[in-house]
Amino acid sequence: MPNPLADLVAGFPITEDAVYEGTGLQTVATDGSVNTDSPYIRITSADAATGVIMKVGRRKGQRAVVVNEGANTITMATAATSNVRMGATCAILTLRACVFIWDGTSRWDCVLSA
Repeated sequence: MPNPLADLVAGFPITEDAVYEGTGLQTVATDGSVNTDSPYIRITSADAATGVIMKVGRRKGQRAVVVNEGANTITMATAATSNVRMGATCAILTLRACVFIWDGTSRWDCVLSA
């Protein structure tokens, strides 16, 4: 079945198989963590989640497409806590996605949000 998010990652070196397969759905809660082992990460939350942490990347330039498949907004913690450069201003809305790139040292950069 076609995945409409495939167009979102066009131009990024993420294999088509990774976009279609991804990982199992991760349920995230307030102050919870997002596992970044896959290039395509599906998340949801039972309630609006804040203070969320992206686990550290493995290598400079690592890409992660994080898709919020739930009915609630998921907001990152401060930059120092979440490992996301935008910190708490980074919110992934319902049925939206963000493409993150690991800077190689300490932060994920959201380079595309849709």
